[in-house]
Amino acid sequence: MKVLEYTALNNQHKVCRGELPMSDFEQIETLLGAQNLRLVQCRVVRQKLPKPLNYDQLSVLWRSLRCYMAAGLTISDALDCFLESSIDGHQEKVLKQVSYRLRSGELFSQSIKPFLPQSDIVSLNLLSMAEVTGSYAEVLEDVERYSKWRLRLQRTLKQSARYPIIVLSVMWGVLFCLLYMFAPQLSSYLQQIDVEIPLITKILLVVSQWVVEWPWIWGAFPFGVFVSIRLFMQMVPGIKKYVVYIPGLREIVLEYYYAVFSKVIALQLKHGYSLVESVRGMERLNSQGELGRVLQDISFRIMQGVSLTEALHSHPKYISKLLLQLMEVGERSNTVYENLALLSDHYDESLQNKVLGLIKLMEPFLLIIMGTLVAIFVIGLFYPLYQQMGQAISGGL
Repeated sequence: MKVLEYTALNNQHKVCRGELPMSDFEQIETLLGAQNLRLVQCRVVRQKLPKPLNYDQLSVLWRSLRCYMAAGLTISDALDCFLESSIDGHQEKVLKQVSYRLRSGELFSQSIKPFLPQSDIVSLNLLSMAEVTGSYAEVLEDVERYSKWRLRLQRTLKQSARYPIIVLSVMWGVLFCLLYMFAPQLSSYLQQIDVEIPLITKILLVVSQWVVEWPWIWGAFPFGVFVSIRLFMQMVPGIKKYVVYIPGLREIVLEYYYAVFSKVIALQLKHGYSLVESVRGMERLNSQGELGRVLQDISFRIMQGVSLTEALHSHPKYISKLLLQLMEVGERSNTVYENLALLSDHYDESLQNKVLGLIKLMEPFLLIIMGTLVAIFVIGLFYPLYQQMGQAISGGL
């Protein structure tokens, strides 16, 4: 995005500097003149756009705009009022960019598009429809609920990763303490006595020597593994399709897609989008992996005149029976939107229950792994000491 960096003088002839996201020199003179500033010089620079707003920030924004507009303000004035009361630095930076874009003649949906999460296609579509119909109040209420719903989903999924991360971190720290503090002392002691050292103890002592010499590698290893996995998944995006074949994760992944599918399509149908447009929006939202290809095929079949139920029946491996049955009933009784709303609530609750069930299942499993590894380390390091104590007792007797 082009940005003008300016130097101006105020009424007291003091120098003021700043930046404005526009490329028209006449506009910048007008805006500075309204602030009693006289332009001295300016130059065009390029500025990286701020990061998109998260769903927590968006839910606050939509609620505030809805309240301001209910009081009779325009979208531009409502945004300015919200800016005056904002205490979030990142949010304020983003909304200043949006406000400048609005003043330059852009529509609100296009102004805020670069600052929405990449997966938030439904909010953008609903805001575009509100600009056509003028029903901002209802749209802002729905996108606020949608943002809160996505935020709740994200927190549920993050909760599933929190417990294993804590357990693995504690286990990694305990093993580091054993290898860095205790094992070197044991190594120096074993060199002074005549005891046959088991193979596992020899391996642990070699690892301990390596940890003592390069302790930062031990600490950085988990982060290196995490970054490597992320880079690998970005370089080979097709690997994501195999996630649906992992036992335990398959059900959670499918439940998540069912919840998003029903919520996104229901909201778009509610605000005037056709079924084809709604499914194509869902297709753009999930364009990669096996499920992305399933959505592309469903979208193509609907564009060819096939009903949604028939299109879903062509992929029984990925579509649940409940979704198929309610869509079939909805198309017969013209209640597709109502049934999708019910499905969204059902799969949302089901997803949370399955994530919590997975966490409870992982708790004993991770404790067993942690206990086994610690036991191996303790036995490997302490066994020579017990052997030496046994020999000493036998010699004494």
